Amino acid sequence: MIWNDAQSNGQNRYRPLHFSTDPGGGPRFGGFPPEGVLPPVLNPFTRFLLSVPLADGLELSLFSSFDMSGDGNLSPYNKAFELMGEDEKIIQFVVHPPTATSASSPEWSGFPPCALVMGNVTPEREGNPYEHHKIGGRPHFEKDFGMAQAVETMVDYVHLLQLAFPVGPGDATLNITWPFGTWVFHVFGRKKLDEWSFAYCWS
Repeated sequence: MIWNDAQSNGQNRYRPLHFSTDPGGGPRFGGFPPEGVLPPVLNPFTRFLLSVPLADGLELSLFSSFDMSGDGNLSPYNKAFELMGEDEKIIQFVVHPPTATSASSPEWSGFPPCALVMGNVTPEREGNPYEHHKIGGRPHFEKDFGMAQAVETMVDYVHLLQLAFPVGPGDATLNITWPFGTWVFHVFGRKKLDEWSFAYCWS
């Protein structure tokens, strides 16, 4: 459960992840979305991105709506270095019960299905944080442009997930176009009573 891991690890520890082409249970990236799980807003660019166990027997699925050829609000290049909340629909979050993967879907991710394999809890680096995929710890920004300061203003949010281009330790070789360009993708979460809130950025 990434919420429990991230909360208990805090900023001083993290759990590394690596991409595996042997899909199994637990966190996964790419492939088809969970059966019957869709984001609130659909457009021609909406694609499934990933699913992870969240907490309390729930899963969190992310959907992206990137227009890779455009230069508007759905362009990942125009949204880099911007801390966004759920009102921005370029990434959408769906909290749902554990659900089997769809056999097919118009929201197919465009990526081969990969497991996000979790490693052991590891002390966070002093200075520059661990730069590859991880749960918890401090966010690593390829280029800061004020991102660290913006993140510090978020009250009660936890650094849930960090994904970099999949060439980190143990990553399977993937022939894909990384949707976040040369940047690192971050997800932050907050839970108040039974209400979940999420924020995200790539930098």
